[in-house]
Amino acid sequence: MPIEIVERCVEDVWACAAHLGVDITAPVVERIAREHLLALASSAPLVGPPS
Repeated sequence: MPIEIVERCVEDVWACAAHLGVDITAPVVERIAREHLLALASSAPLVGPPS
């Protein structure tokens, strides 16, 4: 996965936590971002349209 996507995901997790007023730590952000990125990777469309 491109580093830009990973960095954006981490930034988004921090922003969401701040917006919600959640007291969040780096390990928690890492875990949430990792789970989100794994979900994105596993839901990627198959190469090419179905036949």
